[in-house]
Order: sequence, then C-alpha cells, then structure tokens
Amino acid sequence: MKTFMVAEAGINHEGSLAKAKELAYAAKESNADAVKFQTYQTHLRVNADNQFFNLLKDCELTYDEHAELKEYCDQIGIEYFSTPFDEISLSFEVEVLRNKRIKFASFDVGNTKLLTAANELGKKNPNLKVILSVGMSNVDEILAATNCLKDTWLTLLHCVSSYPTPPEQANLLGINTLRNLTRGVFPIGYSDHTPDIIIPSASVLMGVTTIEKHFTLDKKDSAVDNPVSADPAMFKRMVELVRGYEAAMGSGSLGLKEVEKFFTIFKRVS
Repeated sequence: MKTFMVAEAGINHEGSLAKAKELAYAAKESNADAVKFQTYQTHLRVNADNQFFNLLKDCELTYDEHAELKEYCDQIGIEYFSTPFDEISLSFEVEVLRNKRIKFASFDVGNTKLLTAANELGKKNPNLKVILSVGMSNVDEILAATNCLKDTWLTLLHCVSSYPTPPEQANLLGINTLRNLTRGVFPIGYSDHTPDIIIPSASVLMGVTTIEKHFTLDKKDSAVDNPVSADPAMFKRMVELVRGYEAAMGSGSLGLKEVEKFFTIFKRVS
C-alpha cells in the first residue's frame, strides 16, 4: 500500500488565500496526496495577551476562505483537509465542508473535549478518518486519546515537537514503540519537523502509512514554519525516495527470485 504523503501547508500562507492556493497547486505538482491547512478562530484558542495571538491572527483564514480553498483543491485534484483548533472549526470542517479526514496536532492529545467532539462526529460520519500527532505525550495520554476517538478511523503519527528537530533526535524507533503500545490496532505514521527530507523519507522503512512534512513555496520567504518545511523541489524528491523505498521493500519472502535465475549457474552444492 502506498504511503499517504501530506504536504502540511499549515499557516505558511501567512493569511493570504491567494498564497494558500499557490501552496495547494505546488503540493499537487510535487506529487503530494493531500495538502493540509489549519482552521481556527484565534480568540477561541489563545487569549489576546498570549505571545502567539498576533502571529495566529495574522495567519487566520476565514471559514469562507477555507470553503473556497477546498473548492479550489477539488478543482485541481488534490485532497484538502485541515487541523481544527476548536469545536466550531471542527464542526465546520466535517459538517459544512464534508471533509472525510481531519488532523489534530500534538498539543491537543490531552484536549479530551475536542477529541470527544470529533468522536461524536465519527458516530454520525462512519467514514471519518482522524489523524493524531502524539509529540510531547506519555503512554497514558496517548491511550486516553485513542479511547476518546474510538468511533473514528484513527491514525497515530509519531512526532517530536521541536521546531526544528535535530535529525539525531527524531527517534524513529518510537514508531515501533507506538505500534506495540497500541497492539497494532491503529495505522502508525510520522510527522516530521527536521530541516531536511532524509528522516521523513527513511521513516517509510519503519512501515509508516502516512508521512506529513511541512510545506512552503520558498525556503527563503518569511513563512513561520519555513525552518521545518520542504519547498516543492524537496517535497517532490521526498515522494520519489519514498516510492523507491516502497518498491525496494518487496514481499519479504525468501527463495529463488526471478532476477536471480541466471546467476544460479555459479551456485555450488557440496
């Protein structure tokens, strides 16, 4: 099965619908399976005196703009979905835009109110797919979150919530730990915050089903997540590497392969 490749545009559009559309088009051209944004009303998430209030407010798209963005993504042939930061935005994404996939960030692993609201939507929308990053979370928090989302199709993403994450701190073996912790019930993916594409490309060798990588139009512009983002050329190369690794994984079977038959002339048995 092909790994689901997500271009996390996030708020790299800096509040511009036109730039958001550019990101979606570039993600499509970079062979991403989906482009993901963030849906929120700043005042519902942080107080006005919070250090991040102005940053988030400057990058906020209205619900109407998200609706137009989704329509544009449908037109160009790339899946749109989003990370809602609050229950109103969650309801908008699932019940108004009719998205079949949503993502929750690591900082909401313990947000039982929001996760439970998503689960209720899952009961009404049996095909709802939920992706949850679990950076910064301990075992009890992760298991509690999965219980909150028991009526959805849940994928967990291994994640290190450091921006950027030094490659030697990526802890890719955590993918196996997460898989064992949940007894193989949930598909496991990887959300990357390293500066390059080496680590996310390699994660496919750990059997991930989803890879999420922040995405930007230009590594030199002022987009907030640029330090952990891939530009279109980088993202396209990452997809090429992942598809190559998928092919190289093979079936795992032993025995004589078709490509080996010629070389059996050198085989000796004593």
